[in-house]
Amino acid sequence: MASIASRRLAKELRDIQTNGTPAGIELLEVNGDKWIMGIEVLGESVYAGEKFAVLFQFEPQYPISSPIVTFMPRYTPPTDSTSSFDKNTVYTTPMHPHTYSNGHICLDLLGERSPLNIG
Repeated sequence: MASIASRRLAKELRDIQTNGTPAGIELLEVNGDKWIMGIEVLGESVYAGEKFAVLFQFEPQYPISSPIVTFMPRYTPPTDSTSSFDKNTVYTTPMHPHTYSNGHICLDLLGERSPLNIG
């Protein structure tokens, strides 16, 4: 029998494939419980026009537990990707005081220095 997490992820993947993603976001890769999303920063921001790859790692307790979220440093999409994102681009992490070069997001405001758990 499939776990709750795998059934939920399958449903969410079907929803993305049917309805698409919000503007500026693309599903770049799915490998079981690890999804890589591309984010293009839209609007007026110091990051406007930049593209970042973000890894979502889903725990077996998902959706009860939140995914672990990290930026993907030096990520290049697979050549067979159907993404409209530039396949020759090497994505990096944003230059920000709360983002480490390894892609981890620091939440020192909450006293936490580990990969981000969004809940």
